Amino acid sequence: MIDAEKEEKDSVVDKEKPAAKETPPPTTEALLEQAKLDIEEWKNKYALAFADLDNQRKAQEKSFHEALKYRAEGFIEKLMPALDAFHLALGNKPKEEILKNYLLGFEYIYNQIKSAIESEGVTEVPIKVGDTFDAQTMHAVDTKDDEGPENKVLAVFSKAYRLKDRLIRHAMVIVSKKKVDGQSVKETVSESNKDEKFEA
Repeated sequence: MIDAEKEEKDSVVDKEKPAAKETPPPTTEALLEQAKLDIEEWKNKYALAFADLDNQRKAQEKSFHEALKYRAEGFIEKLMPALDAFHLALGNKPKEEILKNYLLGFEYIYNQIKSAIESEGVTEVPIKVGDTFDAQTMHAVDTKDDEGPENKVLAVFSKAYRLKDRLIRHAMVIVSKKKVDGQSVKETVSESNKDEKFEA
């Protein structure tokens, strides 16, 4: 009896509640439009992923070609002291006949080494006495007073070398500097510094 009354009350309450609105199923046009938007979104994502992958591949190829191009750099840098020793030995012409024969052998060995490194793309940067100082290819180990123009190479201690398009060693040079009334610029500056200290 109680159950019957309860059911009756529930049915009255259900009738009083407004019926929930059911969303109509999407139309074919709406589905088609959504599918087009999804396709466009995925196309953009694919294009971005493809571009990233392509850029990464190009960067790796460039890195590989660079490594291949300059693969001999470390080895050639280790040969530099030996080449300097050859230049020093070959620059001094001996008077004794026996030493001349030794020097001829050294020259032969030097030419073989030079030919081997040239086959790897190493070239000597031509720097001679009288050239204008260039910080791109030269390193000034000292300056010297000179009557001639300033910033000219007075002596070359070691040669500069280039591996393909990369400089692997600067030339070590002495550079000229001007004198001011018989004194070097360096001396004039140091004297003016002494005067300033004395005045202080």
